[in-house]
Amino acid sequence: MKNLLKYILLPSLLLVFMTACNTGEEIDVNYTPKVYANASSLEVTITDATDNAFNVNFTAAEEGVVYYALQLSDDSAPDAESIIRRDSGSMLNEKADLTEAVTFTREVTEAIYGAYDYTVYAVMTSVDGVPGNVVMANVVTPDTMDPEFLRDASSPAFETGDNNPFGDVSLMFSEPVFYQGGDITFTGYFTGRTIVVNDPAALTMGALSQTITEHGTFAQDDFMIVSWDEGTFKDNSGKSVAALTGFNYYFKTRLFTLAEQAYLMQGNYNYETVFWGALEGFYNGLYTNPALDFPESTGEIELVLDPEDAEGTTLLGFNLFKGFASIGEPEFLKLKVSTDGELAEIDNQASAITAGEPTEWGHWSFFGTMYPGFWDFDAGTIEHWNTLYGADSGSAIDDIDYNYTRIGTWDKKKSTSLQELKAKSAKRKQDILNGKSKEYKNAVLAY
Repeated sequence: MKNLLKYILLPSLLLVFMTACNTGEEIDVNYTPKVYANASSLEVTITDATDNAFNVNFTAAEEGVVYYALQLSDDSAPDAESIIRRDSGSMLNEKADLTEAVTFTREVTEAIYGAYDYTVYAVMTSVDGVPGNVVMANVVTPDTMDPEFLRDASSPAFETGDNNPFGDVSLMFSEPVFYQGGDITFTGYFTGRTIVVNDPAALTMGALSQTITEHGTFAQDDFMIVSWDEGTFKDNSGKSVAALTGFNYYFKTRLFTLAEQAYLMQGNYNYETVFWGALEGFYNGLYTNPALDFPESTGEIELVLDPEDAEGTTLLGFNLFKGFASIGEPEFLKLKVSTDGELAEIDNQASAITAGEPTEWGHWSFFGTMYPGFWDFDAGTIEHWNTLYGADSGSAIDDIDYNYTRIGTWDKKKSTSLQELKAKSAKRKQDILNGKSKEYKNAVLAY
């Protein structure tokens, strides 16, 4: 049956196809190729140049569209395609319709400065979009004005407050200037703290700015007065920014946060151990034993932040008995700063020392009131008061204090001597023993 259908259908389909293709009609095609107009000639001139502006004049012999780009002459020249697409990344990327023999003028004022060499690149296209060659015009702007420092446009701006003592300082100018070397000085009005920046690597140049990204920490809650000598900054032709003196530019810093103070309290310290009882004899026996490795009771230590404290306010303090670290003694006795000049209360730390029961290090206390100790950010001193407690009974076994004096505080000034701090700490503790109330602690900075 399938074969029968094949023999019947195939001749019929072939006949239909031949009939459809042979209509006997002839089709006439009348095609005239389009002639595209070429781009006309283009003249580009630059006139009326000043320090901050000039005119670019475009004149074409015939109607069309001009595409143009402006950039510094030292930069790589854009090609015709990028000029027409206006994606050359140049200072200007624009187009304009031109009529026959009529000059179109574009006044350029954007980012134009004295003593710079600029080039305009232009491509003319016909009414049919056919492009011509790239035409160039060049201009060197005059330089008749000295560069100026713009204090109100700078960051921090003149006379503003609550500025970050760690933040960048962006100095703004009326035109691009280049750092020539020399001191840029920041002086605290109240503190006298002085920061001097004179390393070229500390400055980053922007279009109209010089940003100081690396500097010492400014004094907190103080007016920072900025100064420099004439010749520190110069423009492209060598004209100098005037000297900055007196109170012509200053800004006020905010207070340090507690975490920032703790961060700045890091560094090298002289430490001294103050014994109050039997722990002194116990330590002396350990220290004189050549088989054991125990530190000296006075010396130098580097205090660093505790990486386990997310708040960033805990320092890793000294532990005279860290020679027992292999059997569970803490290598550091932690101390946490707080906002009122006191050390904050923290959990006790288990000790490897035994006294008929397990022991732990905690804060010195008086009639149930805990006194972890005191710290003075400006003086660079810490008094860490510790007590060894029975872990089961909670009874005090003995007291031991550590006094720290910074070897150069955060502003690199020498701190209080160990002897002065020792006397101050001893008097503080004696006053508490003589009946000073808890409120005494809140006045420690005025002590």
